Amino acid sequence: MHPHLAVRRLGVLNTKLENHKAALQGWFDTLDSHLYRLYLITGKDDFAKALPLIRRLREETTAVDGTSLDQVQGLQELTRQLNHVMCVLLDQAEMWSGSDHDPKQ
Repeated sequence: MHPHLAVRRLGVLNTKLENHKAALQGWFDTLDSHLYRLYLITGKDDFAKALPLIRRLREETTAVDGTSLDQVQGLQELTRQLNHVMCVLLDQAEMWSGSDHDPKQ
């Protein structure tokens, strides 16, 4: 590949990476906001437990520069952890909605 084309391709890939990172940060903002609201509404600490994990994901996403496989693997592991927490929260929310109890109990 011609050096000028390689530099241009790298620039395009870096732009795409930054766009994807910005989209992820927006998704983290939304998720963080919804979980915090659920915590305030229900008083359930379970919803607040995911917030530090989301903060770590934000920090790791910001640090990704596309040069290290370790960065990507770290994000994958944090994403797996977040997925597990969200599945647990979903199961609990379904249990709470099926009961006649006040959600703050």
